[in-house]
Amino acid sequence: KLMFIGMMIMTLALFLMTQMAISWNNIFIICVLFIYGIGGGLFQTPCYLNITAQFSKERQAFITALTRMLQNLSFSLQAAGAALLISLQTIEIHSADNLLLGIQHAWWMAAIIAFIATILIMLNLKHEKL
Repeated sequence: KLMFIGMMIMTLALFLMTQMAISWNNIFIICVLFIYGIGGGLFQTPCYLNITAQFSKERQAFITALTRMLQNLSFSLQAAGAALLISLQTIEIHSADNLLLGIQHAWWMAAIIAFIATILIMLNLKHEKL
């Protein structure tokens, strides 16, 4: 249940970031990203506990390393996807408006992925209660 709450907080923060505007105050952006981080903390801790609990004590070090490797791979893929979306907006016309549009598209991509993950967690929780 804590995983669901954390993912919901992360998703809401990401959807809020899709509305980013040039006029946004840096402090506001930092606060939204801080809220995202709180959601990440609420999500990741029980997630890792659930994953490692599925394996024997001898295999937990391997599973923890594998989980971290996959997490780093996903960060790299997300960064590459975000950079692609940003660059597609600024290829022909280099302007602050196009850069902001590219950044918004990257936030949209992250928000949609997080929303899908939230739905999957909710369905899993519902299935476990049955």
